[in-house]
Amino acid sequence: AFGLITYHYFLFLAFRLEEPTLVNSINYLWPLFLILLTPLFFKEKRLKWLHFLAGALCIAGIALQTKESSGFIWLSAGAYLAFFAALIWPFYSLVKAKWSQLPEGTSLVWSCLLSSVFFLFMALFQVDYEINFSITQG
Repeated sequence: AFGLITYHYFLFLAFRLEEPTLVNSINYLWPLFLILLTPLFFKEKRLKWLHFLAGALCIAGIALQTKESSGFIWLSAGAYLAFFAALIWPFYSLVKAKWSQLPEGTSLVWSCLLSSVFFLFMALFQVDYEINFSITQG
């Protein structure tokens, strides 16, 4: 539950702060991160040079998307949040796959505990959840 909640939270915050096409492009790096992070969780899996080449091409594509006439722009807070969301999803998937070998309910207990800590953190720092749905005509 914690992985799903944090993934969507950071993704929706990114959509509030950055252009949706950039957020989606960055967010869809999650399959790449899933492949690149798999050997950290499952030692029997190995990466080949082709995996790293594909990763470099994906990152280069994102960099080209952020190019402006004056040069490459530094990514905004929304882009960083989208990148973080793209990392959360593979970590969540890999941890869930690794924990599937534990006794029933263990991952549920940890998910509930981590979700509670996350929302306590959000409440303590009074994170603004307000979303403006106004539509302007131009």
